[in-house]
Amino acid sequence: MVVELLKALGLGAALRADDRYFFHTSTSWMVWNFMVAGLMHGSTIVLYDGSPTHPDGNGVWRVAELTRASVVGVGAAYLISGEKADANPAAQLDLSALRTVLQTGSSLPPSTWRWAQDRLGPDVWLQSICGGTDICSGRPSSASAALRTHAAATRAFSACTLLQSDCDGCVIVASTISRSCGAK
Repeated sequence: MVVELLKALGLGAALRADDRYFFHTSTSWMVWNFMVAGLMHGSTIVLYDGSPTHPDGNGVWRVAELTRASVVGVGAAYLISGEKADANPAAQLDLSALRTVLQTGSSLPPSTWRWAQDRLGPDVWLQSICGGTDICSGRPSSASAALRTHAAATRAFSACTLLQSDCDGCVIVASTISRSCGAK
């Protein structure tokens, strides 16, 4: 798990030692581990115990402004609610420190990708990290700092084979999953 988190945050999210890293989460979601692992990269993590919509729909962005967070993670539903509310966080708050927004939980509709790019700033890197949390790992082809994401597209992967073995190391269950989490 340590190697997976080092890979996902270092190579995928390009998390750096000088980052302030905030992922709105609870301790019961795998993303909690994803956030705390920021410490392995030397970044400062931001912990927030409260509603993402307090005092209004820009609650997460207010925390990002207050803490000068450079990497912020949210669930897809939070971004979708911002779009539906026609929120404009970058116009209302100082998000100049924000470099990357990590989105997970589900795929975003194309309109929400466009909203996020328009309302969070053209230089903010929005990337989907959905998929793989059931095994506490990013998908084999999850986000990469070397590749830009595009509206409604996450990196596709063709298949992943999961093996379960008994105490003697003999494979007892092998299953192959194929999916694309909104890929184009």
